[in-house]
Amino acid sequence: MIHIDSIKFSYKKRKPVFDDFSLQIKPGITLFKGFSGCGKTTLLRILAGFLDVSAGEVNFPEGFDRKSKTFMRKDMSFVFQSNNLLPLTTFRRNCELAANVGGTDSEFEAKLSLWSKRLGVDHLLDERPYQLSGGQCQRASMTRALVRSPKFLFMDEPSSGLDDINTSILTTALKEYLSSSTEECYIIISTHDSRMELIANEIHDFNHLLLTEGHLQSLAGATI
Repeated sequence: MIHIDSIKFSYKKRKPVFDDFSLQIKPGITLFKGFSGCGKTTLLRILAGFLDVSAGEVNFPEGFDRKSKTFMRKDMSFVFQSNNLLPLTTFRRNCELAANVGGTDSEFEAKLSLWSKRLGVDHLLDERPYQLSGGQCQRASMTRALVRSPKFLFMDEPSSGLDDINTSILTTALKEYLSSSTEECYIIISTHDSRMELIANEIHDFNHLLLTEGHLQSLAGATI
């Protein structure tokens, strides 16, 4: 289990995003759901080791250190909202580089074949990102993440801008990846998309946990 204990975090010269915030995250598919600006992406980046807290602790299961090079290179993958593929090389080469960093070269071809087919992008391996549609780029990014066989998969708004078919392909692949993992696996997703709730083992509603953007509900006339 991941333990987040009494953390504090703020961006420079801004009010705190988290102030004495605690949460526990179980293995499986976990959603951080809420408004834009409510802190869910910030927490995702803290868990991934991209940001550090000013107080409190973030403790992973024994043997995993989010600040270590091994964690960054091998144990975790991060799928950004903007696909973040290297623009001047092919989709295949993007995946090769990710596998090389993660130390999974020996199984690369089998994993690339499996996940590119599952995500419906196997025919695009020799294309460059600018030749792909938005949905194809997102599925290519997810393929790149999965070929590393991460124990911790972080995804920031992966279905943003995707139609129902692309979203269904994505969620089906995530469920298969989780069920095929031989070790405990954490898939943590930042989203405001209710379609993602269908695959979640656990949902943390940041609209209730944090009131950073609580004024939005009055502007939208919404009741939460």
